Amino acid sequence: MTLGKNQHKWSLVLLLLIAACGCRDSKPTEIPAVGSTMSAEELEALRKAPLRLLFVGSPALAEELKIQFEGRGGVALETTVIDEAQWATTKNETLDLHDVLLVPPDRLAPLVAEGKLLQFPTQFLDKWAHSHWASIDRRIGRVQSNTFGISWGTPLSAVLANPSFTDGTGSKVQVPNTWSEWQDAAEQDRQAGRPLRWVESLVGNHAAEALLLRAASLAKSQSQSDVFYARGEGIPRLNSPPFIQAMNDMKATYGPSVAELKTVTHQELIKKLQAGEIAGALMPVPRLDDVAQGVSSLVLTPPPGSTRFYDFFDQTWSDRSTGPFRTQISGLSGRVICVMRRTRKSEAAFRLTELLISSPTAETLAPLQEKILIARPDQWNNVSQWAGRQYSVEATDKIREIWNLANDDVQGGCEFFPALPGNQERLRELTEAVWHVLENRKDPAAALEDCQQAWIEIGKKNGPPDPLTLLQND
Repeated sequence: MTLGKNQHKWSLVLLLLIAACGCRDSKPTEIPAVGSTMSAEELEALRKAPLRLLFVGSPALAEELKIQFEGRGGVALETTVIDEAQWATTKNETLDLHDVLLVPPDRLAPLVAEGKLLQFPTQFLDKWAHSHWASIDRRIGRVQSNTFGISWGTPLSAVLANPSFTDGTGSKVQVPNTWSEWQDAAEQDRQAGRPLRWVESLVGNHAAEALLLRAASLAKSQSQSDVFYARGEGIPRLNSPPFIQAMNDMKATYGPSVAELKTVTHQELIKKLQAGEIAGALMPVPRLDDVAQGVSSLVLTPPPGSTRFYDFFDQTWSDRSTGPFRTQISGLSGRVICVMRRTRKSEAAFRLTELLISSPTAETLAPLQEKILIARPDQWNNVSQWAGRQYSVEATDKIREIWNLANDDVQGGCEFFPALPGNQERLRELTEAVWHVLENRKDPAAALEDCQQAWIEIGKKNGPPDPLTLLQND
């Protein structure tokens, strides 16, 4: 009798184990729990469905990303590629049709507020060693304590100089160390009746970026973002002394030459450098296909800096005790990776995110991209498997050089322009203000005051009320 009871008990245990195994085996490995109304055929179709990516960028880059992702797993990648103009008019209903967004960060906060984005699980962030990311390399899109997006690299600016360029006497020219030296060189060139030796492209929103770069160098320290926004209340400071000074500097430097600089592109400046027509140009760090065309013979140096700074605490100007301070503006043209909450391909979506943030990937190495983005030093051990097919060691060494330049505590700082909703609108407004001053001779203070009010209205329209908490260092 006792044996019969034990047999009955073990039979029940065995049946329960079989049932448990059967349930576990029948559950799709990639798809979160779904409604019981779905048939086996529907579940299988969902398992085989591609991961849907919405990407703001170049088709060539998207194709390279597709090849890399599909070569590392059994999931297909279906990519919709749009440009910045299309992104600005994309409705939320369209976003809901995708699983992953690789887009400008300007709409991160509204999408979080609307419950559109999936929070990145802590175990994934730990796996990706996010706590060891350098702030210049990887930014976390954080709202309060939750992470909803991860930036895909950081655009940087540098002075690209031709080391063999000589002045009229045959002497090699030195790269300007400060904005004052940059401006003095322009004045000397005009008095000598020759083209400017040191220039930058002011095409499109680059005029606004040029002003931001100058204003940032007038901050008290490289960790100080309040040259752009007041701490606490988050009010923009476009009408503050650093911006007025930066606008006056641009006007004095480029005033008589604005017509040419408004149309010359970065690619054209590189050709002028190679031909020895100019000494140097301030521009985003060169693309790898530029490196293959001879940029590697040019010299990279940090942007000019300022020997003076403005302290917002006591509202005074002071001289720096040690050398000029250089700042590199970043975050203006980056991309953020977000996973949509409605996705049923979340595991594949996280694998795509891991691919993008844990290797040089296509954005760093693919051609036809406006800017390269910087990879972490610990990624360089594996760079050959990514770059070996198409790029030379010389090209990847150039990126290594740029990384070292950007992280040099003495030469380079990195000031992150807040990636707020409506940034493209802000840049357009600031670009318009710059051209009102350079072309129409409008008073810099008046132009910046008008832009200040426009930025405040953009902030009210886009929200959220506490924007400076969105993209903070981990």
